[in-house]
Amino acid sequence: MNRGTYKDPVNALRSMARAAATLALVAALGSGAGCGDPKPPPAVRTLVLVTVDTLRRDHVSAYVPAGGTVHVATPAIDALARTGVRFDDARTPTPLTLPAHTTMLSARAPGAHGVRSNSASRIPPRAARRWPLLAETLADAGWCCGAFTSAGPLVTRYGLDAGFDTYDDGALDDFSGGGFAERPGLQTVERALAWLAALPRERRVFLWVHVFEPHQPYRPDYRTDVTQADAVVGTLVAGLAAARGPDAAVLLTSDHGEALGELGEPSHGLLLAESVLRVPFLLVAPGLAPGVRSDPVDLADVAPTLARLAGTTFPTPEGPLAGRDLLAGPAPADRPRVAEGLHAFHQYRWAQLTCAVVGRHKLEDRGDAPGRRVLFRLSDTPPGQDAGVAAESAPEAEAPAAALRAYRRAESGAPDRGAAGAGGYGAGGAVGPLEDPAANGRRLDPYAVVTDAGRLDRAAAAVLAQPVTAERVRAALRDLDTLEARDPTNPAIAFWRGRALRTLAKTPADHAAARATFLAALDRGRADADTLLLAGRSALAEGDAPGTLALLSAWHDRIPPDARLADLEADAAGRVGDTPRREAATARAAALRKAPAAQAPPGGCR
Repeated sequence: MNRGTYKDPVNALRSMARAAATLALVAALGSGAGCGDPKPPPAVRTLVLVTVDTLRRDHVSAYVPAGGTVHVATPAIDALARTGVRFDDARTPTPLTLPAHTTMLSARAPGAHGVRSNSASRIPPRAARRWPLLAETLADAGWCCGAFTSAGPLVTRYGLDAGFDTYDDGALDDFSGGGFAERPGLQTVERALAWLAALPRERRVFLWVHVFEPHQPYRPDYRTDVTQADAVVGTLVAGLAAARGPDAAVLLTSDHGEALGELGEPSHGLLLAESVLRVPFLLVAPGLAPGVRSDPVDLADVAPTLARLAGTTFPTPEGPLAGRDLLAGPAPADRPRVAEGLHAFHQYRWAQLTCAVVGRHKLEDRGDAPGRRVLFRLSDTPPGQDAGVAAESAPEAEAPAAALRAYRRAESGAPDRGAAGAGGYGAGGAVGPLEDPAANGRRLDPYAVVTDAGRLDRAAAAVLAQPVTAERVRAALRDLDTLEARDPTNPAIAFWRGRALRTLAKTPADHAAARATFLAALDRGRADADTLLLAGRSALAEGDAPGTLALLSAWHDRIPPDARLADLEADAAGRVGDTPRREAATARAAALRKAPAAQAPPGGCR
């Protein structure tokens, strides 16, 4: 995918620097310790949240200590760090895009809001939950709210659009069982700036801009993509100054980092290494003195902090794991922060991962089995932690263990969590609550088999590559057979075997074999619309339209409505001459594709 051509950011940075120079730097929020009660900054009229997807903290040059290795020059982001507050100890609660952004906008951990996958969860409508999203709170207070996102994991159907007058997702909801859509960050920023320019300056505006460049697939490599993302940030901040004046508040962070091969993980989502959990976190606002804070910060702090700048409050749950208003003062040094890694379970049925950080210690829980609870001491140099020791013999494990117990309690007390979704990047069926620790301990440890994920990814890429060559797909099948021999319950292996068999299929018997493999993926837990769709299409290609209809009926209550499934049902019903069912399915497909009428929140942009 062409990510677009990027403008030279020099002029953007000059404009940004001129704008930043006019900030009134009067509040004392120094290093995060012994600051007393800081004077709150004045409420602002322009709030901007910038999220740069998959941005490692150590690949932002402002975070590199003197004498350290600068992997990438990031002048635009560095300028924000110089003119605002740089938070040096910020962490994500999960290395996945949609769940992490939901935490930012809800001030709740994934276990509490229930959005734990990039595709298999949806945020309930406002009437069905007791907790708000930031845009809803600001819209209720009369703010005009606009969001401009750059990739499929954040499309409207997952529910983060609630409260926004404008939610521009680039019509990127076109997942096809093997990839996800994105658009260049520059295009996203240009649309955001055009929206800003059309608004009266006296309107109070909240803008969220999401940039996807550092995410895989790289164009051509991670460092280059970080450079491009930085240029996009420079263009945004310069355009912001032109459209709204110099007094905007800007919070820049990332949903998670990127492993880049550390511990055998090629990207992110499978493990809970420091490379994916530590994120940049920068805040520039009128009246906020530049400085560095070292107190513990979580992405759940985004909504309460931005609400404070808006002159309102954001309701947060009780307990030590809830989001905090960072402008109310430094967080306690022993503040617990919890992260979960359910992607390996969701995709492959490997063990679920959780970890808790308290002070300089991190406890990771991979299930109730010998050697599966490990205590690490954190450091400021890569890889960010030592080799670890068995938690059972370490007294320092008690505080983080208590945090993990609190996390489970918060999860069980959240009946209005996210609902099941359907399809998309990382599809694999609904993600439920954390399972019993003993059962989890019997699953494969992701750290022991993470390299198999890379091998599976390569096989999947070979199946999807164009133009199709039978030799390449057969080689991928051999690799998949080898993987399945040692991991026979893995639903993703069955899914990609089905894709390979379907690609090679020429006879009804071939399509029957593909259907059987997709059904195995469904039975192993990959209960999503994409797998059911491919199973049904294979049955049709086999010549078994009644079987397709029976399959759709059998899974009707377990997979949420999907327009593509309704199309398939209409096709199969037509082939067997069931006109009423064909017409009903056709109407249902049309209704599912029709975007719901926008509900203008109170106040808003009018």
